[in-house]
Amino acid sequence: SYSGVLAFNCIACLRGSQCPDPRLASPIPCPSGTFSNSTGTVNCTQCPPGYRCPTPSASPDSCPGGSVSLGSSTSCMQCSAGQYSVSGIECRSCPSGHSCPMTIGAPVACDVGFYSDATGLTACMPCPGGFQCANKSASPVVCQPGSFARNLSTVCNPCPAGRYCAGSGVIDPQACKSGFYANTSGLVQCLECQAGYECSDATLPPGVCPAGFYSLRQSTACVSCPAGLFSSSNGSSQCMECPAGSSCPRADLGPAPGSIAVEHSCPAGHRRQAVWLPRLYCPEPHRTGSRSARGHELPAGHSMH
Repeated sequence: SYSGVLAFNCIACLRGSQCPDPRLASPIPCPSGTFSNSTGTVNCTQCPPGYRCPTPSASPDSCPGGSVSLGSSTSCMQCSAGQYSVSGIECRSCPSGHSCPMTIGAPVACDVGFYSDATGLTACMPCPGGFQCANKSASPVVCQPGSFARNLSTVCNPCPAGRYCAGSGVIDPQACKSGFYANTSGLVQCLECQAGYECSDATLPPGVCPAGFYSLRQSTACVSCPAGLFSSSNGSSQCMECPAGSSCPRADLGPAPGSIAVEHSCPAGHRRQAVWLPRLYCPEPHRTGSRSARGHELPAGHSMH
């Protein structure tokens, strides 16, 4: 209280002022950053941290979200971009793995496929293709050869069958060229289809060419041996010519065992051709016109060999 000039009784100190000495002739206004929200105050009170006191006669006003005051303040200070404040006492930097699009409220965790590898960011960044972002607080990790990742990926995936991922940071696997294959996942290059095999489906192992067929390198299909040629085993890279004096009626069997070419005299107006017959066996020499051991009559002018 204070006595005033020529006052006969004490007067209560007014709000927004202080009266530390009752002998004062008038109240003392509260200094900036202090307040007195009731009458009869001896000393004004310091405005607390997290509050502002623009009007000394009023109660302190709490700082709005995203702003702070350290105390004894008439106003609150706005937090900078990438910072946040919940208590109104201090501005904190937005932690990694989060974004702070506004200074009001708590940090927001990054969505799946996004990251923030530093503090004080206002937005999370999208994970680029060819990288994985399993840890939202860390930098993207590049995919190794044999794997790939598209945008916003949390893991690198093995390159699928029928495709290859040659280098690091692959976004889209490349399909195998014709005549190549990749029958397992995670390959850095497609494998060449070898001669004697066919690779019609790049996702499957090569198929061996059966007898009677052949193939060259990088073939998608086996080819049958032409007439007069043969391949008697699987996985042939070429067809063989039928030996002279032998017959090859089937391309998958080779020369017929024990066959010879017998020439027949042709009548006028006809041409000569070789007729393949089983080889005849004669245990002893025979003269012309004699009968073979198997009972075959030999024509005149022929003998058994």
